[in-house]
Amino acid sequence: ARSLGGMGAAREPWATAGEAPPVITKVRRRVSRNQDRHSKLQAQHKATLPGLAPFLADAGLPGLAEHAQAWCDRVGAEDAIDVAFIVDEFADGLQLGLLERSR
Repeated sequence: ARSLGGMGAAREPWATAGEAPPVITKVRRRVSRNQDRHSKLQAQHKATLPGLAPFLADAGLPGLAEHAQAWCDRVGAEDAIDVAFIVDEFADGLQLGLLERSR
């Protein structure tokens, strides 16, 4: 039995032929479709965090929406109320300066 560790493209039988076997091509297409589907789902989720845009607008920080959404995704915040409860961590996570924090 061969170990999978350390097998590079040069050791693959199809590497010199220039074309992967049909099963490899099929798997690669499936992985690509799944990655596309995952990206679309992430984009939908990013656009739907309730209350985040108004929360940032009220704080005078509407330009941080994308960065704020990424932080919320990382920590599992589900809406602006979650963010309000941990506003200090939110400010740290976005690396807000003193002026931005005072808003």
